[in-house]
Amino acid sequence: MEQFGIMENGYKDAMRQGRPKRVYGALLAIFVLFGVFYNKGFKAPENSTPLLIFIAVFAVVIIIAFYLLDKRLRELFESFTLTLEDQLITREQHDTATVSILRNEVTEITKDQHGAFTIKGVSKENIIKIPAQIENSEKLEQLLHIIKPIIVKSNWIFTVRELGFLAILLTAIALVEYSVNKIFIGIGAAILAIGLTYMIIHAQQDRNLDYRTKRGMWLILIAAIPAFRMIYDKLF
Repeated sequence: MEQFGIMENGYKDAMRQGRPKRVYGALLAIFVLFGVFYNKGFKAPENSTPLLIFIAVFAVVIIIAFYLLDKRLRELFESFTLTLEDQLITREQHDTATVSILRNEVTEITKDQHGAFTIKGVSKENIIKIPAQIENSEKLEQLLHIIKPIIVKSNWIFTVRELGFLAILLTAIALVEYSVNKIFIGIGAAILAIGLTYMIIHAQQDRNLDYRTKRGMWLILIAAIPAFRMIYDKLF
């Protein structure tokens, strides 16, 4: 039996690798919000003191939230353990479903440009994602290569699937926000509803996602209530 954990300072390195995706996501969110406010004729109030107080309080809340999130992500990441036995490959992680794949059921093993591995089983739910910050990665690669020849694949910052999904959602939002035709508004609303449902179901089926994040995905429905209330008002 061979067991692998996360290398020292692996969490910091993982955060540096994921920084471009977070930055681009934040820039996109800012761009969308700016577009909405600009087209709505948004104007700052004459008395800016309440607005500044709100911004300051909001900034403090965001900082605290990011600190707590970082603490939780570190605990999750550093608890990652991969065990290779004679017949079984097992991934264990705090507050996350354990994933086990029989060696003879491994269909593909890939390695990306950063050094992260992905082991796929017969079932689409049986996927083990191994971060690049795994300890003794060279030894692990040798052991995995015995199970199945490793395929090297370069991963984009955003996958084609993610970009396509985002483009569809933005199109639906544009239809709902700016169209006066009820048919187009209805189509946009249907796309949004299907998109949100897909996000929640996909998250619940992802065995590499922790339970707390899965529960948090249901909050999307609450966050979407104002949007669907606006859609109802525009349609009826």
